Amino acid sequence: MSPAKFPAVCIVGRPNVGKSTLFNRIIGKRRAVVHQTSGTTRDSVEALCEKEDGGFKLVDTGGFLKTVPDKISSLVKRQIERAITEADILLFVCDISSGVTPQDEELLPILRRSGKKVFLVVNKADNERLEERLYDFYKLGLGNPYPVSAIHNRGIGRLIEDVLEAAKLAEGKGKGLEEVIYKIAITGRPNVGKSLFLNTLLNEDRVIVDPMPGTTRDSIDTYFKKDKDFFLLIDTAGIRHKRKVNSPIDAYSMLRSEEAIERSDVAFLLIDGYDGLRNDDVRILNFIIESGRCCVLVVNKWDLVKKIEMSYYKDAMIRKAPMIVNYPIIFASAKTSRNVASAIDMVKYVVENSRRAIKTKELNDFLMLVKRQSARITKRVPKLYYIVQASVKPPTFVVFVNDIKLVKKGFTSFLERVLRERFFFLGSPVRIAYRRKR
Repeated sequence: MSPAKFPAVCIVGRPNVGKSTLFNRIIGKRRAVVHQTSGTTRDSVEALCEKEDGGFKLVDTGGFLKTVPDKISSLVKRQIERAITEADILLFVCDISSGVTPQDEELLPILRRSGKKVFLVVNKADNERLEERLYDFYKLGLGNPYPVSAIHNRGIGRLIEDVLEAAKLAEGKGKGLEEVIYKIAITGRPNVGKSLFLNTLLNEDRVIVDPMPGTTRDSIDTYFKKDKDFFLLIDTAGIRHKRKVNSPIDAYSMLRSEEAIERSDVAFLLIDGYDGLRNDDVRILNFIIESGRCCVLVVNKWDLVKKIEMSYYKDAMIRKAPMIVNYPIIFASAKTSRNVASAIDMVKYVVENSRRAIKTKELNDFLMLVKRQSARITKRVPKLYYIVQASVKPPTFVVFVNDIKLVKKGFTSFLERVLRERFFFLGSPVRIAYRRKR
């Protein structure tokens, strides 16, 4: 990521005009959840759009409604207004098939008051016959409209070229995006306090918070600086067992959450301290480990837990899921800010552990001790010849043995445990593979 300042380009418009489809088309990947249901997008979704001759930060927003019917819609409207204020360039998206609507016109005063450069994007112009309706949009007073079809990639190239030109003029005015050192996915079951945790960490209302489970639908990227380090924080939708997924939107949201974990360096696994460790929490931890990502367990809502010692609570978690012993646990409260900053402080530590490279001589000196220990435990173990470290992030070791069939799960667990005790990989998965030495 370039350390240059990227102007912010914000996509706005009424519900269901194809804003998220346009967002995905411009950045060239499926990042925002797209569904025909009106109001699918709630939080503002951000991504970098980098081209050979420049770039910008693209922001997708929820559908704008002047009169909001409920609390969630009111929070969405506040997010849109904040995004417009922070943007340098605006893409005002309309639907050519429905023409100019009163809902489109309701957004015009806000766009004009912003004083920002506005591109009028008329979406769903899938053919030349539909483009005949384009003249209706001149009455909005926003200059020449851009007829596009986000779903069929029609007219997108010209739009991107003109936005890049405008971005060059605005360069240096936007928020600076420094080089990101650590990417953090904030993950967990629905309603464990992920969005409030992110807002508390940033000390601002960056994402929508509501007691209703499933409020967050997209994976929300936010850039954050602490001391001299730069972080990308990714708020995710709640992950639940597949049997509990009731709608396509929930399925897409869970897929985005899993993708967020896979593109992160560290996953904060938030656990509801009042509910305790659930089977879904263990499933998410297993997914994080299988993805090779570092993990910090955050027991949230600790302010609600009464008369239970942290050490007792931690031991109970380890009894239910023994692999938890390999990952740091922080007891926090997003509501009261208790220990929220401590989670960020732990990131650098666990990432350094995952990047640790051990010299081959040290490893084979260690292997000599393992041979003696394993011989005292049982005779039914493979003959160990030597060990090498194949890679880092996560630390991966290859052990050469006489017969791979003699390697049992219990032996691998034993070898991982003593490797961790000797070289200290707290917070990072450890992978062990075996090769036969002829």
